[in-house]
Amino acid sequence: MRRSLAALVLILISFSASAQTADERTAAWARNAGQGEPLMRIGLHAEHSMEISATRGYRILDAVSGKAVWKESFADPIRLVADGGPAGEIAQRYRIQVGAFATEASAGAELARLRQATGAEGVVHHDPDRGTWRVRMGNAPDRLQLNRLMDALRELGLQQLWIASEPVEVASGVQLRLVDASWETHPSGLRRIVAIPQGRSRILVDGKSYRGVVEFRINDYGTIQAINWIELEQYLRGVVPAELGPEVWPQLQALKAQAVAARTYAWRNKGQFLDEGFDMCATPRCQVYVGADGEHPLSDRAIAETAGEVMSYDGRPIVALYTA
Repeated sequence: MRRSLAALVLILISFSASAQTADERTAAWARNAGQGEPLMRIGLHAEHSMEISATRGYRILDAVSGKAVWKESFADPIRLVADGGPAGEIAQRYRIQVGAFATEASAGAELARLRQATGAEGVVHHDPDRGTWRVRMGNAPDRLQLNRLMDALRELGLQQLWIASEPVEVASGVQLRLVDASWETHPSGLRRIVAIPQGRSRILVDGKSYRGVVEFRINDYGTIQAINWIELEQYLRGVVPAELGPEVWPQLQALKAQAVAARTYAWRNKGQFLDEGFDMCATPRCQVYVGADGEHPLSDRAIAETAGEVMSYDGRPIVALYTA
């Protein structure tokens, strides 16, 4: 009986580990790398090739299985290549993201309602990472052509709207290849891996260092998208000095105001790029994020002294738009 129970426990533990999603596993790795809650996923940049290194040793793991990729650990830089990716740029189109739904049926019903109300075309996208279905309306080669439809949707009472881009044709068959300094290569056969630093060291992507862990995934355009999994307050350490330079404006109160604005913006817009696998981008389209290299003691102090503070109205974070 005791042996049977022990065997059952081992089976349940094994099932639990295998049932863990890639997102859950990556979040756990980020926490082990010193990141607290809430975690943010910041889309850094997307390229056909990029270099991974670390301030100390690091590991590269399969986000889906959790197993080591190629070697148990690495000390030297590794170049990632989108193997089988398109030679040129893939054309893109724009749609208005309306919302996310728990079931395909509810998303389909909302799509049918909006089609009837606006006369515009629309689609339902499944997000396997989150298990949700997203409704997008319209189809235009540039953002400006969606303004009229955006107004019509707002008149229907929809407020949480944004314009999302997607490829006209999704790149298929692209996988990650690893190349070391001696030009030895490893075709991983994977589309999603995670670089994890040893101890409290930092991962470098194309020479820029980041706290937490960095995920690399093949996106719909057939390029490699780098995503930094990092705690919100740590993320702000790479935002505030980039948006309001402490060396140019060494004013603590001004930096505190910037910290609150940036934190509020992050809370309000978290998840805006879920279809692409991250929460926010690292460019002026969202907030400029430069990683650990841009951190400064004065902006760090401003962030620490306003920790957790956001601007809200009617129980929700405000739309904290600002310009640097």
